[in-house]
Amino acid sequence: MTYQFLITLSISELICYPDEDEDDHEADERVSRLAEQLGIEFPIAEIYDRYLDMPINTGDVLLFRGAREDGCLAIDTYREPYDQLDTVRFGGQISDGDERLSIVRGLFRELYDGCATKFLYQEGQSVLSRMIDPSAYPRAIRMEDYLYEQRLKIFDGKKFAVD
Repeated sequence: MTYQFLITLSISELICYPDEDEDDHEADERVSRLAEQLGIEFPIAEIYDRYLDMPINTGDVLLFRGAREDGCLAIDTYREPYDQLDTVRFGGQISDGDERLSIVRGLFRELYDGCATKFLYQEGQSVLSRMIDPSAYPRAIRMEDYLYEQRLKIFDGKKFAVD
């Protein structure tokens, strides 16, 4: 069995600016520690940059799998047209028997508790399942007369790239 986490938050909560006077940014320390605990290369700074450059009504779910079985991090980058806070869904999964579960749980909770604006925090056995299920894609997202087919992009240690 697996244990899953899902947070709805502003994408800007996942990065930090070490120097407020510079544009350079990097992964938030908790996000870096989550990726390290799960053995995943998770390029959140690059995802963040691409997210900000994407047009509205676009964005796919990016799933990053780690070296250890059942571990993953996922982010839904769909940009809703009326969202002024750049809201994303960010989650992870770990085997429920894994000795790192309490550390991963603590990091997800700490990340959520540190958010400037709190939306939603969930954890349990199936809170992320629908988002990372390949059979659920492509997923149709309709906004009035506009249709976007969201895809699930899976990265198994491969370099993150736009296709």
